[in-house]
Amino acid sequence: MNKPIYFTLAADKTFCRITALILLVLSGWAFNARAQTLTNLRSFTPTDGFGPHSLLQGRDGNFYGTAGSGGNLNLNNGSGWGTVFRITPTGLLTNLHSFILTDGGEPNLLVQGSDGNFYGTTYTNTPGGLGTVFKMTSTGSITTLWLFGLNPGIDSAASHPVAGLVQGADGNFYGTTSAGGANGDGIVFRITPTGTLTNLHNFNGADGANSQWGSLVPGNDGNFYGVTSGGGTNSQGNI
Repeated sequence: MNKPIYFTLAADKTFCRITALILLVLSGWAFNARAQTLTNLRSFTPTDGFGPHSLLQGRDGNFYGTAGSGGNLNLNNGSGWGTVFRITPTGLLTNLHSFILTDGGEPNLLVQGSDGNFYGTTYTNTPGGLGTVFKMTSTGSITTLWLFGLNPGIDSAASHPVAGLVQGADGNFYGTTSAGGANGDGIVFRITPTGTLTNLHNFNGADGANSQWGSLVPGNDGNFYGVTSGGGTNSQGNI
């Protein structure tokens, strides 16, 4: 509980007036806080997607997000491989892209790059089924930048990214995979906007494994920070 702050003024009447004003403002704040309401902007349909992830607000003021499945239900598996969608602040939703597995499946979180395009990862794809890194224009045109597992000499057969990407100060994107790599515990990678990937680190269990939840975070010191859901001294994850 916060302790009250006491103060004195030269005139008692002034003190009373100020106290009354503070109480009135606080009462109004409490009333407004109780009066907040939730507005349901959109209830998803199968063609919108199933299991939407977090949103980000684009520079155009609209919100962009992904759904892990659903979309065009007639493609490949009958239940869809996920979508990228745009929704306005008033609730008008547009399905920008339905994944067809050849360009990815089960998309993760998005980030908008400095070039205005959106970048993200998918958990699976064909061929290989080990996931992708993709670029998408604001109108939904997808370019696959990287297919995991097809270049083991470069990405050590890294597989299944779960977290999204973050853009570094150098203009490149940084991310992680939940599995694969030299030790099977996932990697940290850097990829350019044109699709050149560099494996920066192979997790080895002792320093973490199965990096999944949440994207990397760039610190003020120029380093990147993140978490793993497994590995470490107690096999319960590392930061």
